[in-house]
Amino acid sequence: MALSDEDIKKSRQEALKNAGFKGKIAYFWEYYKIHLLVGIFCAIFFGALIHDIVTNKDYGFYAIMVNCYQTVEEEDVESEFGTLADIDTNTYQVLIDLATSLNLNTFDQYTIANSEKIMAITASGDLDVITSDADTFNYFARSSMFYDLRDIMTEEELSRYEGHIYYIDQAVIDAVNDGTYESEYASSNTSDESTDGMSTIMESGDELSLSTYTESEYISPEDFVAPDPSEMENPIPVGIICTDAPYINELGLYQNRVPVVGVVASSKRVDLAIEFIDYLWDGAEE
Repeated sequence: MALSDEDIKKSRQEALKNAGFKGKIAYFWEYYKIHLLVGIFCAIFFGALIHDIVTNKDYGFYAIMVNCYQTVEEEDVESEFGTLADIDTNTYQVLIDLATSLNLNTFDQYTIANSEKIMAITASGDLDVITSDADTFNYFARSSMFYDLRDIMTEEELSRYEGHIYYIDQAVIDAVNDGTYESEYASSNTSDESTDGMSTIMESGDELSLSTYTESEYISPEDFVAPDPSEMENPIPVGIICTDAPYINELGLYQNRVPVVGVVASSKRVDLAIEFIDYLWDGAEE
């Protein structure tokens, strides 16, 4: 005669009652190991989630240095600038990303993913500064990524970088946006098109942006010629050329490349962004 479920349950309880400590552990593991493992997994998952929520800090400053050599630890630069800028790092997070790279010659999946990341944090208003090689900076600048420096810097602040200011021609960008670029600019050999190399229109989603790049991966400081505002219809200062910046050269972040830094137009921390540009020149000296 087959035992009922109730009889089996009573039999197991009786056996468990008479079992020693090891026997009880073996019994528990045999019948409840799946429940235990699921419970441990849930505890770890929700514990980590709660920890992230509780300890997550808002950004006090966020900069991305695209296509640089990571010759220093991000944490060291973040700590140094956070201290210089007097940012309360117990409350706010200072993030200076030295690992992001973009390749405008191929637009591979890695470049597309990093471009989307930059666009996302720009749209959220979290990103304050982008520093990159000149060709990549030009790509962003032609997508209206940066502030007109005259709108956020005093004449005295801007005059400090005289001779190192990166201009774009707003007239060219407007022509790209309204579809008249081909008829107005494509056949002319203006300084705006020729200084950085070959000019091409690249399509990204529903937007067109004008990107210039050279056949080599990066233009060298010896070959670089800054865009000439006197040859532009509507010159806009959007960046600072840091080839001669002592501190960025000391760090070796852009060896044999032309670094240009700009303040992201959606930044909510413009004063800190300007202070970061000064930091790239002077380091932590106050």
